Amino acid sequence: MDSPVMGALITGACMLVVGFGTWWLSNANQTRFLKPVGTRPIDGFWKGTIRQNFPGMQEQLSGDFAMTLRAARKRVSGTATFDITIMGKAHHLAFHLSGGFLYETYLQLQYRDDTPGVIHFGSIIAELSADGSQFVGRFVGYGHLSGQIVYGDVSLTKVSV
Repeated sequence: MDSPVMGALITGACMLVVGFGTWWLSNANQTRFLKPVGTRPIDGFWKGTIRQNFPGMQEQLSGDFAMTLRAARKRVSGTATFDITIMGKAHHLAFHLSGGFLYETYLQLQYRDDTPGVIHFGSIIAELSADGSQFVGRFVGYGHLSGQIVYGDVSLTKVSV
């Protein structure tokens, strides 16, 4: 092979390595909790409570909330269930979750109920604790049980990977 051709190939390969290295270093800080090797702190089963304001009631309603999350690259996805009793009637809600980390420890998740005919969706913004065991934040969305915008607090603890 000609030395000019070989030089061009080596130069091209070096440019690719430098470009990838620059990209990786500029994104390494944002993906601290989404490292590609081993278990990620966000991966696993989480369980806790949601406290929600409900129209016509003085107190906040409290219900059991559980979710399973998996991270892939910069995206987080999973499923969640919410069990709550309103005026003596038990309700079981199931959601699909998708989102990602913003500014290292802040997780933003969109939730949506895919049951036909049910309009129930919203967002959760929460902070993951430094040790990856607690998930605390707030949510806002549209609730099909109340027929209006709902909001409240969410607090979860990691149960298993």
